[in-house]
Amino acid sequence: ISSSGVPGWSEKAQVDSGGTLTIGVFGQISSHKGVQKVVSAVADLGSDRLRLLVVGGRPGAIRPPYETEVRAAMRQLGNGSAVVDAVPSVLALMTTCHFVVNASDHEAFGRGVVEAIACGAVPIVIGHGGPSEIVSNTGIGVVFDTFSDFQSYIAEILAGTIEMPMTDFATRREALTRYEPSAVADVYFGVLGAVVNLKE
Repeated sequence: ISSSGVPGWSEKAQVDSGGTLTIGVFGQISSHKGVQKVVSAVADLGSDRLRLLVVGGRPGAIRPPYETEVRAAMRQLGNGSAVVDAVPSVLALMTTCHFVVNASDHEAFGRGVVEAIACGAVPIVIGHGGPSEIVSNTGIGVVFDTFSDFQSYIAEILAGTIEMPMTDFATRREALTRYEPSAVADVYFGVLGAVVNLKE
């Protein structure tokens, strides 16, 4: 995904004393992705200034019970919160988000974090693993150990006691060069080569 032409923070809707904060969750709606936990965390905050966008749903005929529960919980949020079925490209939807949350129980890489950076959103990672390493390597985004920490952070953003993170286009573009397909392939081949050498 390319960040060319994607708005930066200066061009996005800012969150002031009366603004709405849009949080996105992208990818498969399944229990190991922690989607229901994110929905519950947003619901518990009880703010009419929060909008949650969950993208990655499936048609009703093949929809699993977990997703049905997530959709039911989302309907209680209001304020434009919605579940959207899977789309070929997340660009149009992700660029509307201020934050994109990754709450997977286990994930080796975390493509959604890279996509969030490309789309001008700030990635939030709850837990550790590949996604948190991307935040650490790029310096873009925030990592929390618990959902309680995530809730406290969002509450402070809404209250204005801490500032919205801001990342300019040049910083995002530089960070993304580390995760271009060719760069990632080189790293994978390097790791595989090291593993093969260990076995020889």
